[in-house]
Amino acid sequence: QRVASSGITLEELGAIVAEVPGLQTQTVLCKEGAEGEVAFLDALGAATSGGLHQAGGAVMVLNFSRATLGQTGSGHFSPVGAWHKARDLVLLLDTARFKYPAFWGPTARIWRSVSTRDDQT
Repeated sequence: QRVASSGITLEELGAIVAEVPGLQTQTVLCKEGAEGEVAFLDALGAATSGGLHQAGGAVMVLNFSRATLGQTGSGHFSPVGAWHKARDLVLLLDTARFKYPAFWGPTARIWRSVSTRDDQT
């Protein structure tokens, strides 16, 4: 009931996913400032460079602020589908497709959305 009314934290989602047999997980919280942005870009590059079709491919799930992206709602989770580094765009595979389809967002704006604190979760 609590999850339905106020959501879950990134740490709670990480703990749930970590219980899936055969998966290796790592939950990483954003650091503030330029250091945090560099760490985010490094993780984004690592998660999108190997491809999901390869054994051991990584999946990056972001906890982000919808409001920061001009969408309705607040905190939300979505997997990253790709990073087009040359165009500086991130593809988010929205899990609430009834509300928003998958979309490309500017990397800097995606960074702002993941580094925005959600007071509920």
